[in-house]
Amino acid sequence: MIASKIYKRISYAVWQYIHILIYVLFFFSLYHAVNWGSGSNLIFYKMVYGILLFIVILGMVYRTQYKIKKRHLGKFYVREIKKETKDIFTLIVKPEKRISFNAGQFCFLRLNKNNLYANHPFTISSAPHEEDLCFTIKNTGRFTRAAFELKIGEEIMVDGPFGVFNLRDRHRDAIFIAGGVGIAPFLSMIRDNLLNKEGQNILLFYGVKIKEEIISKEELDSIKEQHFRKIYVLSNEVASREEYENGYINKNLIEKYVENINNSLFYVCGPTAMEKYVKKTLLDLGVKKRDIIIEDFFW
Repeated sequence: MIASKIYKRISYAVWQYIHILIYVLFFFSLYHAVNWGSGSNLIFYKMVYGILLFIVILGMVYRTQYKIKKRHLGKFYVREIKKETKDIFTLIVKPEKRISFNAGQFCFLRLNKNNLYANHPFTISSAPHEEDLCFTIKNTGRFTRAAFELKIGEEIMVDGPFGVFNLRDRHRDAIFIAGGVGIAPFLSMIRDNLLNKEGQNILLFYGVKIKEEIISKEELDSIKEQHFRKIYVLSNEVASREEYENGYINKNLIEKYVENINNSLFYVCGPTAMEKYVKKTLLDLGVKKRDIIIEDFFW
């Protein structure tokens, strides 16, 4: 618990060793309880110990498989830092060799400077066919501030790709619901979808406070394909143009623009409060839980 409080102040190596020692502590504790515990002969306690042992072993197997599958993609070099809004930027890096990933996946980034050894997950905002790798990041802490201050040519380390936040059934309409920097995985999907001559129907709801916070607006506005539509939703500014709505992404907006709710998959990425609200709204509209996909950096 103490390590969790100060994890940003300790090295990644120390953080890992603490986790390993927790497993050791568990087995010593279990050994003590089984051999010297006053109720260790009772069937109830034996069942509890057995269940705990099974859960811990299962966790160890899962983590071991993750470590085996974890891919270090090699060295990447900063090509450009592109400022998107007041506190959001895109880190553009050039890989030593081209990597393969699915639109919507994420990677772990590490900076070999300022004791920033910990892995931090960031969604890839570039498309799989692009040569460079892009990460659209909100500058909110020590790590992201250091990433924003990187110089052209500096080296970073990238592990991945990971994640299951990808386009699924391409025979159904895709409804993207983004908030702020949550547009990142959708930029990757939209750019990837444009290459497909029979592109999947995509409707993007993009919620921000004011127009100046819209990321890649010029690029989104330039897309004229019939299978792509977008609605900017401004919560702190009134706009009357056709592609703008005022307020929040709510039940009325979804009913207004989604032509066939039953033939749609809903993808949601944004602040946690927004994700919870949107999920509840969709469920209230009768959308099945399995048709709501939320980005949660799961791997």
